[in-house]
Amino acid sequence: LDVAAVAETPEPLALRIAVGSSGATGGGLDNPAMLLRAAKGLIDEGATAIALCARIEEPEDSTYAQGVGADPIGGLEAILSHWLVSE
Repeated sequence: LDVAAVAETPEPLALRIAVGSSGATGGGLDNPAMLLRAAKGLIDEGATAIALCARIEEPEDSTYAQGVGADPIGGLEAILSHWLVSE
């Protein structure tokens, strides 16, 4: 894998995890400008693909690690990927 560049955001992304009453997971991004700025910088440097790596804290009440329920982080990962691609 050729890694052409790495970009770190100067401010936290402020990620939120949400679990709906149905058990579906999602969340949000309170600082989207930081993610978009980092991605645009990589594109300006010639990137044709971007891998997103972010620190996401699993909720304390999550039972996913014990094999119960939906992945609480998976919904947020999907939202971030889809949002970034749409931008």
